[in-house]
Amino acid sequence: MQKEVLALLSSFLEAIPAQVKIWDKKVIDYLSGNTRALQEFKAGSNSTKWDIYSETRYQHLH
Repeated sequence: MQKEVLALLSSFLEAIPAQVKIWDKKVIDYLSGNTRALQEFKAGSNSTKWDIYSETRYQHLH
């Protein structure tokens, strides 16, 4: 499932997978382990995807 998540995030972020794999491991792990969040990410608009991504990625800042 991590390969699928990596591909989805790379496409969304318009970044190469190697970068996403290093920079966004926390997001990859979260989406890989949370089927509901992954489905919401897949089906969501860019705004929804950004909300899911940023809430996970920057969670430690809040």
